Amino acid sequence: MFVQLPLPPHLDAGAIFNGIPMEKDVDGLSARALGELARGDTSVAPATPLGTVSLLTHCGIDVRSASTVIVGSSVEIAISLALLLQHESQGGLVQLASPDARDLAMITREADIVVSCAERPGLIGASHIRAGATVVDAGYNRTKDGVTGDVDVESIASVAGALVPMPNGIGPATIATLLEKTWVSARRSRA
Repeated sequence: MFVQLPLPPHLDAGAIFNGIPMEKDVDGLSARALGELARGDTSVAPATPLGTVSLLTHCGIDVRSASTVIVGSSVEIAISLALLLQHESQGGLVQLASPDARDLAMITREADIVVSCAERPGLIGASHIRAGATVVDAGYNRTKDGVTGDVDVESIASVAGALVPMPNGIGPATIATLLEKTWVSARRSRA
């Protein structure tokens, strides 16, 4: 089971996530799954963070020793990704940064990998990226022009070494991860 986000504001997301039995929580958003992730069980990580790490690894980006800055504060992506990368890291630095930090550009320019999931269109531009850094746009913003991410793609195109855009970047990786976790859960329930 997984819950399609975002939920209408009148629904209590925590109560809904926590109502899903652990063995069926394929998106890993219940308090128990997040607790298990904090303790080191990376298999229960939410689909977007798992998909992000899988996509980066598949593309040859070294997440184990990289310095990573995650801009945002959501439990579903930012905090879960930070926990996942902490467990995957073998000497790398993982840092959460508020999108409101006064020195955000200074913080993100130090990173090998910048992941933005702040849900603020155009937040990350060329001044935020060190030459050759990898940028993952996991921000989801509905605007009058359609869905957009947090990254100003045109401005960083000549600076970034690699870019996972929004849309058409992290979304397909999330869906693939959800399908894989659903398959594993179904096989486990038949055993």
